[in-house]
Amino acid sequence: MQQKPSQLNPPHHPDLEQPTYFRLIIPAPRPTINLCKTLVSAAALDYPTPVLTSWYRSELTNDVQAGILRFTEINGILNYLNSIPPRNDADIVVIIDGYNTLFQLRPSVLLQRYYQLNRLANARILAQLGPAAGITQRVIFAAQRKCQPPDAPTCAAVPEPLLPPDIFGPEADDGSNARPRWLASGFAIGPLADLRALYTRAAAKALADPAAATDQSVFSAIFGEQEAARTRLASSTSTNSSSSFPSEELAMGIDTLSTLIHGTAHAPRDATFMSLALQNAALPASAPRMHLPADIALSTPPYWSYTASAATHAYAAALPANTSWAQVPLLTNVFTRAVPVAINLKRDVASASDPDAAAVAKAWWTQTWMFPFGRALLERRVVEPVRPVARLPVALVSLDAAYTPPAYDARAAQYVLGDTQARTRMHEWWSEKDRRDGVALDLGAFLTYAQVCAGEMVDGRGEGVFEDGKGVFRAPEMWVAQ
Repeated sequence: MQQKPSQLNPPHHPDLEQPTYFRLIIPAPRPTINLCKTLVSAAALDYPTPVLTSWYRSELTNDVQAGILRFTEINGILNYLNSIPPRNDADIVVIIDGYNTLFQLRPSVLLQRYYQLNRLANARILAQLGPAAGITQRVIFAAQRKCQPPDAPTCAAVPEPLLPPDIFGPEADDGSNARPRWLASGFAIGPLADLRALYTRAAAKALADPAAATDQSVFSAIFGEQEAARTRLASSTSTNSSSSFPSEELAMGIDTLSTLIHGTAHAPRDATFMSLALQNAALPASAPRMHLPADIALSTPPYWSYTASAATHAYAAALPANTSWAQVPLLTNVFTRAVPVAINLKRDVASASDPDAAAVAKAWWTQTWMFPFGRALLERRVVEPVRPVARLPVALVSLDAAYTPPAYDARAAQYVLGDTQARTRMHEWWSEKDRRDGVALDLGAFLTYAQVCAGEMVDGRGEGVFEDGKGVFRAPEMWVAQ
């Protein structure tokens, strides 16, 4: 029988064969159409029940300065993290920009890539600083192709990105050819304990100058200070001393490969929606076929249902259950071929070089694989039973262990799993909230999807979440809240 996380699981050195929670936090002062698209995309992929922070706080509904607003959002997240007991410090937490984020791949893919990116970063850190420094990467932010705010002193204090210098063109890292290497604050993932420490630092920095502070400027400054301290440490002769551990160190890193999330800011035409099956169908018969990355190909198919049949669940008849990931449109970076887990649609103000940025971002929701089936996918989310959000091999989650990833067998046109130990010893993540028909608030209340997104579900102007002519969403009558 499957069991949810125990309160006795030690936080800093957890037994990786014991489950932990996976938490999704969204700072959201008020409902909008874009927030509801974010919620539906997360629900369609079975992400944990989100927790909204700063929901309709009185200080957020007045005409306050933007800096005060941002400080309150940072402080709202910190207050929620502080409300979670230390026994849960090993839980993995994702914090996103709820007004500009769409998920397109499963939580298992996000977690696999998180651990794989940490492995890459830690190997680099070990080579640069040595084992005595005791520094590892545990928190990952999104990356973008320009430093914001521009000309900040910390803009130069960033590590070399992992992509080849000429990936976007021959003029490497020049203007529009710059590789993603600067922090974007709209996405962060890491252990609860590390994010609590980071947001404690961020709240103090924002409070020092609330009128000028934004979440982007605050986290960029903190990351730049950390990287500058690492540079000093690397050039120091005292790396074998425990006193050399820098106070600026917060285990932060950047997703410079953009495999966790693709940011559209400063990159208006880097990505497009592609179906791998259609791409392969257009190739000559003699050409080798492209295949999806293993983490996508081996994840639960997009429209799969746990228990439903068309006879007992109306939504099951509407979903093409046998459709594979290769058959659905996925946003793909046309330069790197990366298929990100999520998409950040936030753009700069339209400019002469990108006049249709806002229109493109708005249209992307209708190009996702979930948009034509949004209502049925949300019904599936509500009806199906509580189960683990993700399961991964312990050998991958434990960064000290050797891990053999699946290998693609071109002759068999399928992936072959790694060693037996990596397949059989699994770590599970669960949602802390068992209710699946809405969102939790940081202060303890629960709102259904209909309560959060009543008018936003059907806008009537082609901008709503569903636009299927069936009205607002209502949970199936057979479902009863526990």
